[in-house]
Amino acid sequence: MNWFYYISPLILQTAIWPITRPFLWLFARFEVRGLENIEELGRKIANGEHTKGVVFASNHTGELDPILLPAGLPFLSPFMPIFYTSREQSFYKNAGWRQKLYGGWLFEVWGAHP
Repeated sequence: MNWFYYISPLILQTAIWPITRPFLWLFARFEVRGLENIEELGRKIANGEHTKGVVFASNHTGELDPILLPAGLPFLSPFMPIFYTSREQSFYKNAGWRQKLYGGWLFEVWGAHP
């Protein structure tokens, strides 16, 4: 993978955290439960004891999942950047305004790849 597509999600997902987390907490009563379950694994990753990846599987209930997942983790989490799977841009050809935005370059810089 090109280094740009590793660095760009890290920068974007980290930069949006200080904005989205307080916004979601204030206006949507955003609450993260079970974070203590991954804290020990996060310490092992930070110390270099654990070098394998981690899979977060969300129940894609809306289009905000790529924003909610990073917002649910601690700031500067060792689990960042988060990479996503997506469909090819041609899948969205009959999706109205989404056909210009979804599946293209913006998805890739955020961390989503077909």
